[in-house]
Amino acid sequence: MNPSPYIYYPSLDLFLYHLRDGLGESQEKIRENHAQFWANLPPETQVDFETEAKAANSDTIKLLELTQGKKTYPIQKRVVFGHQIGGYYYPLLLSDTYGLLVDCCIEEEQHSTILARCFQSLKEIINNKHGDLGKTWMISGYRDSSFSPEDIAKSAYHSFTGKDWQYVRTGKFLGADVFEVWQSPQSHYWQSIENGDGGDEEKSTVFIVIYPNQDTMAKAAQFYDSWLHLLCHRHKIFWAYRESRRISERLHNQLSLVNETIQQINKSQLDLSLLKRNIAFLSNYVIQLEQMEILNQAIEVNRQNYKAWLNHIINKASQEGDTNLKFLEEFNVITNQYQKQIQQDYATFQASLGILSSLRDTIRGIVEIEQAQSDRRIETQTRNFQNGVAVVGVGVGVASVTASAVSPFVEAITKQRSAKIENGKDIFIPSNALLNFSVSLIISLMLGLLASLIVATALGMLRSHDPPS
Repeated sequence: MNPSPYIYYPSLDLFLYHLRDGLGESQEKIRENHAQFWANLPPETQVDFETEAKAANSDTIKLLELTQGKKTYPIQKRVVFGHQIGGYYYPLLLSDTYGLLVDCCIEEEQHSTILARCFQSLKEIINNKHGDLGKTWMISGYRDSSFSPEDIAKSAYHSFTGKDWQYVRTGKFLGADVFEVWQSPQSHYWQSIENGDGGDEEKSTVFIVIYPNQDTMAKAAQFYDSWLHLLCHRHKIFWAYRESRRISERLHNQLSLVNETIQQINKSQLDLSLLKRNIAFLSNYVIQLEQMEILNQAIEVNRQNYKAWLNHIINKASQEGDTNLKFLEEFNVITNQYQKQIQQDYATFQASLGILSSLRDTIRGIVEIEQAQSDRRIETQTRNFQNGVAVVGVGVGVASVTASAVSPFVEAITKQRSAKIENGKDIFIPSNALLNFSVSLIISLMLGLLASLIVATALGMLRSHDPPS
């Protein structure tokens, strides 16, 4: 039975990134990001928001220098399976992004013969850290010549994740053998980040660096700042690509709603509310399209920065030992693919924008026509009602005046001379009251109806001269 591979000074480093100040984020959201990031560190290391904001005028800020006067803070030491374990926290503010390096290692100069116990213990100490941009793990140590670097790396990865590796790429760094195990953002890697946990270890990028000796491993310490910057730009590219996929999916789903609107147009089921919804829909569509373009530009900026930091690492490391990081240079090819995908999606959705604009104009035109017709009907009904009131009013007015004017004459006309003469005088007997009322009413109604007829005729003649609707 072959002995299990082992390494000296086994170390586990976590590179974690959290967005501090995203595009257009409110002050409240920036404070929330601040609180989420600092929750990854011990309470005594906290830098309050105001102090941090005053210092946020540089591309790189070593945050612990603001309160601790030093750039790192030791993790709580402990003994696990007989090994003394130590390490440190190293938080940075990289422009608009928080970066955190958590180092955890076995400090004794002895090898760990049980890699599973070793890395499981280190992982438990620094796990459960939150970074919305993502995480990268780095497993390292220096080897005994009894085992090949690949056998040690495989065993270390299996002990760390409990699974065999896939998608492995290899290189050289300071004479050490480097293995990168990762999965493309098209895979389930993104789903884990969207859930806010940064991904399980087997879904995140894992670097395994097997140094040939202790001196080489010691030299690697001076590169941690450079790795922090390099991986930051890498995760920003991942994040921007992920966000572009979300926007692309939303825009695709929104376009499916266009068919529903077209069906409503065919069925003439249009009203102002539909127009308002369509305008809001189009505005939201344009905003998301602009966001996609901004994300594409962000990828380009971070691609250039990534390239610059990688060249810096390669040039510096090449002076210290055999270095070949071609597999990291190939990331630019992947980035170009991301940009092409975004550009293709942008072009597709940009073309659909013209259709949506035409659809909006069509809906607006139809709604405006229907609204104008509705307004004309209401105006006509209102005018007819007013004319009717005028005609009736004139008739009632004329009838009322007529009744008041003719009442005395009616009473005189309807009086009858009496056939009796008393004491030599003629006596007139009043006419019947019902007769007086009837005669007065008939005269009043006739004149009122005549007046109404005259007014109605005049209004009809005026209406005939109105412009056609």
